[in-house]
Amino acid sequence: KEIIDLDTIPHVKFIVVGGLKQKEIEAEAKAMGIGDKFEFTGYVPKSTLKDYLKTFDVFGYPLAQYHYGTCDLVLQIAMASGVVPIVFNNAMEKLFIKNNKTGIVVKDKKGYVQAIINMYNNINWRKELSNNAKEDAIKRFTLENLDNEWEKVFNEVLKYSKVSRKWEVSRGRWDINKKEITYADVFLESLGHYGGAFRYNYNAKTFADLIFSQKRIEELAHIPSWQTETKGSVHNYYSYFPDDKHLKNWSKIMKEELK
Repeated sequence: KEIIDLDTIPHVKFIVVGGLKQKEIEAEAKAMGIGDKFEFTGYVPKSTLKDYLKTFDVFGYPLAQYHYGTCDLVLQIAMASGVVPIVFNNAMEKLFIKNNKTGIVVKDKKGYVQAIINMYNNINWRKELSNNAKEDAIKRFTLENLDNEWEKVFNEVLKYSKVSRKWEVSRGRWDINKKEITYADVFLESLGHYGGAFRYNYNAKTFADLIFSQKRIEELAHIPSWQTETKGSVHNYYSYFPDDKHLKNWSKIMKEELK
């Protein structure tokens, strides 16, 4: 209800493709009295995704402000399919979309609602943006362009002098008596200095240390980038290595904090 004016567009239909949050979103929609406005497809193979996109007038993509996306594939697919994207002015979206040319970029929820109304009321403009989005995506998101951009990055990196890399574990800064590297060690190593709360908990010597570090981990649980089940989060590591006691504990702490 916050991103659509049901009085202006009474026959609106939301098609939600994907299954990770389906039950949660479906329950929320029903609780708000708009369950009939939604169609949930569940998981669909990528090969059939284009069949759904063909039925879309616009591609609603209101991501949270501090999301971690940098090169969103689904946004590329939508644009290449000629579906007009409507997004917030986050860093990634602004890089992808030329406002009022290949899509609509808005500042807030009010602007989002108005953008959808404008697309509903102006079919010709929507068709123009659709054609522009498709043309721009096909030109920009090609293997040739991708290859050229990666080559630029590699050439830039090769200019730097080689340096010797050593794990913190091997330097004895976590546990000097450790003989084997655990999966929790790998997780901590991947975080670098951002893993302070987990490392403090890992090395806790007293009950007070455990309580203090747990509070810090609970604080992290409220940050969206730490809540994801993928992208190298503690939940991601725990899903692959469920027997690691530290990963199990950290994942449990963060999830229970959000209940």
